[in-house]
Amino acid sequence: MSPAVRKHDFITVEEYLEGELLSDVRHEYFDGSVWAMAGGSDRHNIAVGFSLP
Repeated sequence: MSPAVRKHDFITVEEYLEGELLSDVRHEYFDGSVWAMAGGSDRHNIAVGFSLP
């Protein structure tokens, strides 16, 4: 018996960007796959050069 294979649906960049406009959660897009991003702290945002209003 062969192991179960999980189907992976890839999305386009355009689909990803459209979804980000509708979502309360931010995601990371890489090579057709999307993952929810973990929440960043103020300290993290400063370290990566991103500032919140």
